[in-house]
Amino acid sequence: MSQFQAFDYGAVGLRTVSTEIRLLDLYPSQGLVDSHLTGRLYTTAIESPSPYIALSYVWGLGDKTRSIHVSNLSDDEVAFIPITESLETALRHFRKRDEVVRLWIDQICINQADNKEKGQQVTMMGRIYSSATQVLVWLGSAQDGSDELMEAWQDIGQRALDFGLESYMNPQSYYLISALARSKDPSDETVVSFQSLLASTAETFAPLLKEMSLKKWFDRPYFSRVWIIQEFCLCPDTIFVCGSKTIPVDFVKFVVLLLQTAIGNMPQGDYEQLQPPEMPLERLSEVSSEPTARLFGCRSRHQKHKDDELYMLLRRLFVELETNATVHRDRIFALLGLAADAEKLGIQPDYEGSTERILTQTARTLIEKSGRVDLLCYSQFPKLDELSGLPSWVPDWRSNLSRSFYTINERMDKHLFAASGRDSVVEVIQHPNNNPEILGLRGYTVDVIEELAEGDGWTDMSWDYERYLGYMAQIDDLWQRSMGKTSMIHGEVTHQRKEQKRWRVPIGDIYWTWEGDQQRAKPEVANFHEKFLQELQLFDDMTRLAATGEDVSEKLLQWEEEHRGTETKHNYRESMRKMQGKRPFLTKMGYLGMGPVECTAGDVVVVFCGGRIPFVLRPAEESSELSKFVYIGEAYCEGVMDGELVCTHGIGADVGQPRCFLPPPGLSFNLSALRGALQLQSPAKMAANQPENPDFIQIRTTLTKLPYPPLRERPTVRTKRLVLRPFYEDAAKDLFPMRAQKEVMMWTAQGAPDKNLEETQKWAAQRLPPHDETNLYYVISLVETGEVIGAGGTYRRECELGWPGIGYAFRKEAWGKGYATEFLVAFMKIWWELPRAEYSIAVDRTTLSEEEIVASVNGAITERCAAETIKENGASKRVLEKAGYTWVKEWRNEEKNWSIYGWVTTAAQLPSN
Repeated sequence: MSQFQAFDYGAVGLRTVSTEIRLLDLYPSQGLVDSHLTGRLYTTAIESPSPYIALSYVWGLGDKTRSIHVSNLSDDEVAFIPITESLETALRHFRKRDEVVRLWIDQICINQADNKEKGQQVTMMGRIYSSATQVLVWLGSAQDGSDELMEAWQDIGQRALDFGLESYMNPQSYYLISALARSKDPSDETVVSFQSLLASTAETFAPLLKEMSLKKWFDRPYFSRVWIIQEFCLCPDTIFVCGSKTIPVDFVKFVVLLLQTAIGNMPQGDYEQLQPPEMPLERLSEVSSEPTARLFGCRSRHQKHKDDELYMLLRRLFVELETNATVHRDRIFALLGLAADAEKLGIQPDYEGSTERILTQTARTLIEKSGRVDLLCYSQFPKLDELSGLPSWVPDWRSNLSRSFYTINERMDKHLFAASGRDSVVEVIQHPNNNPEILGLRGYTVDVIEELAEGDGWTDMSWDYERYLGYMAQIDDLWQRSMGKTSMIHGEVTHQRKEQKRWRVPIGDIYWTWEGDQQRAKPEVANFHEKFLQELQLFDDMTRLAATGEDVSEKLLQWEEEHRGTETKHNYRESMRKMQGKRPFLTKMGYLGMGPVECTAGDVVVVFCGGRIPFVLRPAEESSELSKFVYIGEAYCEGVMDGELVCTHGIGADVGQPRCFLPPPGLSFNLSALRGALQLQSPAKMAANQPENPDFIQIRTTLTKLPYPPLRERPTVRTKRLVLRPFYEDAAKDLFPMRAQKEVMMWTAQGAPDKNLEETQKWAAQRLPPHDETNLYYVISLVETGEVIGAGGTYRRECELGWPGIGYAFRKEAWGKGYATEFLVAFMKIWWELPRAEYSIAVDRTTLSEEEIVASVNGAITERCAAETIKENGASKRVLEKAGYTWVKEWRNEEKNWSIYGWVTTAAQLPSN
């Protein structure tokens, strides 16, 4: 045998690259585990191939440091093909002792050095994986408890298959899953069988969740790669392989559904293994955010012959998701085998041209052949550095693109907007010079932006009443100016809506309901807007009054009584979230809207034929009779969203400039990143901003992230003797007997018992939506009897000491039995496991050590949780000490003639048992 040489793919040439593929016969090891990988390559027609297994895997770093020996020109001559380490590991796992394994593997069966062949073979990838007898999904070697996890997938997955779970996984029967989980009918065999399956799932997977085996399995690189999408979806017989263990992929789908059902049923008190504090909350959240959902969604649609079009696949995989590809153009090419419109689009994989050209041609094709002018919504700035030459109108399809404010499920929902008219279609204009980087579209100019709201735009939509007051003030200022415009704009109907701009614009005229629906805002949303403004003002007033030492509790109770049942105002704030990354604008004629943060005065608002929403462009230069623009971003513009321009002037009428061209970057400007970011104050600035109260000091520390999850998403917590249930609507009825006890209420801030149920309801309302965003409160009952005996938690962001404060109360019949300590230790475990963020706050100096006070100038301080008790309450003193709290301060409440003790604790002080 001659000396090894690099394999010559010409020796196994493809007679027709578009109809033939190569296959690898992987030779057996003959019992020599460490022997070199060997095999032979040969060709077969894709129409009637020899039976083969296709491999789906991750290349890894891409460095080909390993090799496989293959037959070359003759049986006496062997050559090598370089491969990656990850592929070598996979092949050693798949190689059998005494049998040949026939495989298709892209890294070996395609000549990776021949870009032309690679492009043509990539075009066939859909057929290659569809024609395989089986697809092996290689996740990597066994590690992080994966063997135990794979056995659990197999065990529960097989039981789910035997139960017939798949028959429930369709739109007509899906609701029955929840009904089976909650049923109390012991005579129904289906109910008993399903609930037994749920219990086994919880018991089997609880330790795997807690030990993070599940998380680490889902974190494997395979699940974030774009190429694996079509590889995973196309073959009916697809198998997960991890180390030496294998399972059908559908078993994972079954088990994830069972886990999610069990977690969703935890408020019923079931599945103790999954209950906090035994199970950390973040472990439970990992089940709902697992990465296989999108894979199984695509797989299900393909098996039902309902594949998405390419544009929808791009949107599903790159908007608010981390999906990666080593070669950027593969973000397009890797999806062609799944795209229902791939043949119509005619996009051909090309590894010779530039990435910019590929992305530009793809965008143009989607607009011209599919009418997808809405893809402009995903041309977002700044573009990737390596794609700086990309035209302004072309999306780069990077990971985690921002969602468009106008996003609907086109399979299920009707369109809400029709800015260019209901029957309008995209009209592409050929550029005179046939410049492929310049897109010509027919459309209508709405108006020129005259003024924008000051500041960086709506870059942060997390809850902060001062921030939202500022946002609403921006809208009001521009709205007042728009009311002063004399132009009727485009007709009497639009003019009559001038008053409505004030509440329609902040939410883009789309209102979100608690049921998860989105709809055009109806007139009653004006009331929700007004209530939201009133609440913001209340927050502002109460904050200022509290700063003066005034007791604001009565005013808050009065507010709650007056606005009981008006939680819909918080749907208004939720509806505003879609406008993140936008900025209010006013045009010369008086149009009020929201545009991208990058827009400036002088930019033009336009509506393209076939477009549902307007866009913002920036004039670039004049060329002949055509107007050229740089693309800036999507927009909402009140008064044009229902085709008012078209209805008033008719298609083709002279409304501003009827044509516009979007040029390449050479005719544009450098767009800078204007996105906001959290900025921590420098030590010098912190020193300058110290609170006026000399007892307090400004520090940096961590606090729980707000808002907290909605009550309906919080799990019930079980201890040895207690059930901690998230606050609920009828909690007042269960807690009134306790709050009517003088012996209990004398130790509370209220100081006196509730006189009737209505008073308890007022108190309870402060812990129900929308206040659940800032409080974590539980109703406490006995495991043995279900009797409600108390309540406790935290409902204040800060107490007298500046730190978040906890509180609790128990019926006098439950005193002296250790229930308060058991509750507090369990609650503090929940508290310290919540997600954190860094904040700058003012806290009482007594809560810090002298060393921390000195260190606070330059660094963050360990977080505390506080409590307050009346001095004479010795029982609570003992409970707090058992739960790890330390007394730090005494002060006087002159109004109630009380001496108050202040207590704090840290996570490190929490008892271990």
